[in-house]
This record gives sequence, structure tokens and C-alpha cells, in this order.
Amino acid sequence: MRESTLWIIELVTLIIMIITLPIHLINFSSLIIGPGYATAMSYEEVIARAKNLPYVISSILLLGAIIYHSMYRVRFMVSELPLSKKFERLISLMCLIVGIIAFLYSFYMTIVAILV
Repeated sequence: MRESTLWIIELVTLIIMIITLPIHLINFSSLIIGPGYATAMSYEEVIARAKNLPYVISSILLLGAIIYHSMYRVRFMVSELPLSKKFERLISLMCLIVGIIAFLYSFYMTIVAILV
């Protein structure tokens, strides 16, 4: 993909994170309106959130955005180093593979939590 396309996707993921991160954090923060960390991490609360479809969708969007953002930034930082194009492509491929594996594993765990 062209670098400009990857950068535009990066901007979209930043917008997704700005929207979904507060939704995610409110459930764990006793400073805002949430129940507090100890209550939010209880088994019953986790299962209740896993059954809440809008929360699950926002969590999956946040997950995808964070993984893309982090892998893109790692790739970008490595590309700033004076390395050969072959090594840059290898790093890009590794970032892609790690990102896909991380997303699939996390998505799987989210689906398992829904089915419990």
C-alpha cells in the first residue's frame, strides 16, 4: 500500500480511539462515573459487559485501532533508521503478522467471553 493510504488509515484509527477510549475507560474509572476498578473487574461485571453488544463492538473497534496504531508507529520508527529496503520490508511484514495475530487472539477472547 502507498504510505499516504497507511497514514490516512492511521488518522481514522486515531479518531476511533478518541471516540471509543472514553467509553471503555468509564467502566473502570471511579473518578468519573464508573463503578471503580475492583467492581468493574469482578466476574459478574465482566460477563455483563460481554453480553452488552454496543460495548463489545466498541471494544473490538478500540482493539483494532490500538493494534493498527501501535504496529504502524513501530514500523514508522524503524523506517527512520538507516536500513536496507529489504530489512524495512521484513519489519513491515513482521508488524503485519504480529498485528493480525494479536487482533485475532483478542477477538477470539472477546467472542469466548460473550459465549460464557
